[in-house]
Amino acid sequence: IKSSVKGENTYREYFINPVKSGGSIYGLSVFSRDVTKHYKAVDEMTKKSALLDGIINHNSDTYFAIDLDYKILIVNDVLRNRFLASKIELKPGISILDNLPKETLAIWKERYDKALKGEKLRFQEERKVGDKVLFLEVLVDPIYSGDTIIGCSTVSKDITEIKAMQNKLASIELK
Repeated sequence: IKSSVKGENTYREYFINPVKSGGSIYGLSVFSRDVTKHYKAVDEMTKKSALLDGIINHNSDTYFAIDLDYKILIVNDVLRNRFLASKIELKPGISILDNLPKETLAIWKERYDKALKGEKLRFQEERKVGDKVLFLEVLVDPIYSGDTIIGCSTVSKDITEIKAMQNKLASIELK
């Protein structure tokens, strides 16, 4: 039960049980406990989850994270849709290594291994997606819990327009 006193919400959980004797009910027992901390923690987690969703799903960058066993922890909609275009479904709990194209598997495994050992990687690469070629700036970083690496994240920023502008500027300068 939620109650509010002077704008402050509190929550209590009640357990109401019959008290029986000889098959007859002669009373009730009522136990209650304060579960406000639990509800506030759930509310805080819900807000953080919505914030995380907003950060990773409402831009054009791709984002995902894996654990030490290469299992996907989180994947944003942009990357999920990019892989779906190639008929590959990415979702939490599955191994990224089982879903990478054979021609890039060794390259990406080496990158993940470096990040899982504490190295931060920054590089640019071209990637064919459908009938387009994207230029990406990629960051592969370890994820820490305290001093312990628990996984790594990969963020790819589409810099195709920036590259096109740089090429156009270079061609103008050459004239």
